[in-house]
Amino acid sequence: MSISADELYKGAYDAHYKEYDIAKAKIDYKKVIEKYPKSPEARYAQNQLSNLARDKEKLEYKREQIIKTNTDESLPIQQRSLKEFSKYYLSNLKSNLEDFGSFFSFISFLFLIQVLISAFVALIIISKAGFTGAIQIILLAVNFAIVFKLASLGERFVKLQTQKVENDIQSTIGFRSESVKMAKEILKKAEQRAENNITVSGGNAVFAINGSTVSGVTQTITVEGDSELVKSLALLVSFCEESENSEALKMSTQLSEEATKETPNKGILFDLWSGITAALPEIAGIVKIVQGIKSLLI
Repeated sequence: MSISADELYKGAYDAHYKEYDIAKAKIDYKKVIEKYPKSPEARYAQNQLSNLARDKEKLEYKREQIIKTNTDESLPIQQRSLKEFSKYYLSNLKSNLEDFGSFFSFISFLFLIQVLISAFVALIIISKAGFTGAIQIILLAVNFAIVFKLASLGERFVKLQTQKVENDIQSTIGFRSESVKMAKEILKKAEQRAENNITVSGGNAVFAINGSTVSGVTQTITVEGDSELVKSLALLVSFCEESENSEALKMSTQLSEEATKETPNKGILFDLWSGITAALPEIAGIVKIVQGIKSLLI
């Protein structure tokens, strides 16, 4: 069943003004114009494409804020930030520790009552059986000491594990914070590098990247296509270069070549993008790059 012009336009409008997803909005506005060129929605869509270009930086900022704050209680805990997950994990771990300690305290208390009752009975036996009653009291005391010691050891062990996990998480958060800081510095350099290497002409753009080396000579690859897409690809390659990650750089070059073909293979694009994010995970958090890649895979 085909989607009406109104429904298609509404989807593009929501992506534009609610999700701040430039890539999706742009694709959907163009679909409205292509499928329903004479409709009022096509005219609206054309105007909105101009608005997208005009408000690009503002929309990208809002999109980044959505991604950063997307860690509320409605999300599964595994999808929240490390800080959110650590709060959840530690609170549950401490709760389990308290339950664990309370359980052993209760068991120790019950055993103490049992010992007192048994000791009272044993005293009666001592008065009648002498040595046999004394042995029974000693055995009860030893049993109580063992149970109490096990309870204490268990509680101390869990406390130590809690401290270790807490320290590990704090170290990881610190490491990630430093990684984010470094990524921002790299991104700034990459944006400058990409901007210097791009030539824009009308709606198209061109940038050159280093390809494979043949007989000691590095081959230059020219990537040309839609202005917004080429800017995303240039930033992708530049970020990989500035990060000095040869594996990610190689795959980003291959992805750029494939993306600008007349009919790019989405399977290849997806595999290359998956490889890049595995080799350089922080790249998945750069909105300008992700939006460009998303437009290729939709």
